[in-house]
Amino acid sequence: MSMTAHLLAAVLVGPAPVQFEVKLSKQAIKPGESIRAELVAKNTSRQPVVVAKAIWDGAPAAYANASLYRGAVEYRYSGKSSMPMAQVMVSNKVDRNRFVTLKPGESVVVYWTDVDAVYDFGSSKTRGKEDYAKARLTDLAPGRYEFNVEYGFERNQLKKNLDQDWQKVIEFGPGAESLWTSAVEAKYSGKKTFVVR
Repeated sequence: MSMTAHLLAAVLVGPAPVQFEVKLSKQAIKPGESIRAELVAKNTSRQPVVVAKAIWDGAPAAYANASLYRGAVEYRYSGKSSMPMAQVMVSNKVDRNRFVTLKPGESVVVYWTDVDAVYDFGSSKTRGKEDYAKARLTDLAPGRYEFNVEYGFERNQLKKNLDQDWQKVIEFGPGAESLWTSAVEAKYSGKKTFVVR
């Protein structure tokens, strides 16, 4: 086996340089209170690493989203977020502000979302614009809830989507290309529960 193959095998089977964790602002809330879920990335390596933040300005970026469940029932919720629920690519420009360099042991919030209230759609089974316009916002009822948070940064997939949808290549702002190239590629899915009482 060549030296390159050995190095590649070590990279593929070695420990991930970044660990992700879902953190909540509170473990328990009262009806009517807000709660925030954050996805935190921590550099667990001995070298600086570049992480892509899940911010959305319509350009190729890391993606992230959260869903809220009580048992098997998913709730659509209202609240601010670092990324909108619907993500439509409208630009091919990548700027350096979507990346952060972490020193060993450092952490950064790469995504966050707030739950202020949930939508009550009544008897409607669909979730179109009209349904949201007619829905009532209500407080979370007492019970145990679960946040499911997903994150991903995959350069080839972003390039492919941009090429297929726009027939354009990525344009980089000053200092962005080296960050894009060195950012850790990752897919993560995590859960955290909280209680409303």
